[in-house]
Amino acid sequence: AAAAKQAADGKAPASHTHTAAQISDWDTALAQAVSQAVANAFPVQKTDNGYLKLPNGLIIQWIRINKTIGAISGNYNFPLAFPNKCFGVFCGNQYNGSGSGYTAAAGVVSNAAFKIAENVLAHVGAGSLAQMFVIAIGY
Repeated sequence: AAAAKQAADGKAPASHTHTAAQISDWDTALAQAVSQAVANAFPVQKTDNGYLKLPNGLIIQWIRINKTIGAISGNYNFPLAFPNKCFGVFCGNQYNGSGSGYTAAAGVVSNAAFKIAENVLAHVGAGSLAQMFVIAIGY
């Protein structure tokens, strides 16, 4: 009667055991489950203009702007609008081994946009292709 009840419940008898070597898919299944749980907890867009969402609600975004020196100033959109607030925007230009010809500052326009103000230095390199990198933090 006990064996019939165990079979009906879908359970093996307590004397039924396996060694670790006999459980071949445990590590793979566990690794896949953990990997998926971590990926779900940290949504990310891994592109030139992307973001990382942290489980506590904080969002880090990055933007790459490719324009010519003298044409960088203006408003730009974040890859993802911050749902609540953008704390700040920081920018820097890529050094290409010679005088870059400009400086720039960034500021928050809204939860969806930021502004770059460019200062061309005595028109050194004006019209040359430049890269500006932007980081924004908010939630």
